[in-house]
Amino acid sequence: MSYNGTHYHGWQRQNNVISVQESIEKVLSTLSRSQIVVNGCGRTDKGVHARSFYAHFDIDTLPDNCLYKLNKMLPEDIAVYSLEEVDQNFHSRFGAKTRTYKYFFHTRENPFISEVSSFYDIENLDIKLMQEVTDLLIANEYYGSFCKVPEKHDSLICKVYTASLTDLGNGRFVFKLTANRFLRGMIRILMYDLLLIGLNKLSLADFKNRLTGTPRKEAIQFAFPQGLFLEEVEY
Repeated sequence: MSYNGTHYHGWQRQNNVISVQESIEKVLSTLSRSQIVVNGCGRTDKGVHARSFYAHFDIDTLPDNCLYKLNKMLPEDIAVYSLEEVDQNFHSRFGAKTRTYKYFFHTRENPFISEVSSFYDIENLDIKLMQEVTDLLIANEYYGSFCKVPEKHDSLICKVYTASLTDLGNGRFVFKLTANRFLRGMIRILMYDLLLIGLNKLSLADFKNRLTGTPRKEAIQFAFPQGLFLEEVEY
């Protein structure tokens, strides 16, 4: 499936807010006339999108024309592309081998992409230096300094397979990261630090210290959410 997360409080079901998970569960429960719980391949924050998202649920028998009816009943900003029967041992979250995220941002105002790309009113970013810094992420494994809630993770080790920052032209850029796992807030924290490096407000030495786990002198800050996409999941 995919979804535009602009109007959702993230993937995960929460009280008194609209989530993608709850929206899908309501429709499936209506169609099956039973209580359906959907387990997603990960969590996305408020305003974050997914271009390729996987989830699993248990059901005895799928209703007739379930995929067609599901998409008809879901909001237009959620699309389910296929329904497939899987082995009972399959788990959409724990079975994933890699996940790829992309973070789109732009430095020239553009009203047509404002929901799916983060605008930063800044000039003279040192993109070359930012690109060089992304290479450091592949050799690094400890990301505790780039986590919103490190105490809630069993491990702060992540294996990053690819990392890149690409200039798309006309003031548009994309930061791409593929890893075996991600920590809460990791990509948006990394993106914020990359912007600081591009603005010469964070030294390369200080960034390297964060990669080694040296405690931060400043509070963790996050890049805007709307530019972030869960791009691909591999099993």
